[in-house]
Amino acid sequence: MSNAKAYRASEFKTRVKKNIKVKLKELGWTEAKFAAESGVSRGMITRWLDGDATPTIASLAKICNSLGEPPEFFLGRKAVAGE
Repeated sequence: MSNAKAYRASEFKTRVKKNIKVKLKELGWTEAKFAAESGVSRGMITRWLDGDATPTIASLAKICNSLGEPPEFFLGRKAVAGE
């Protein structure tokens, strides 16, 4: 993997993590509630939030549907939180 691709993957992982946290706080949801609403295991959600895993496209769709945000919320150039 080139350095540019590695950077983009790292940037995406960070952006998704930050924006999920923003939405969970905004909605007053716990990780358990998010897991129930999204159909994703709590363990996987924890891995995303810890930065240990990157969501797949299928998982991103579940994230978007459950949190009520379009993919651009996660794929945009800037994260909502902290930037």
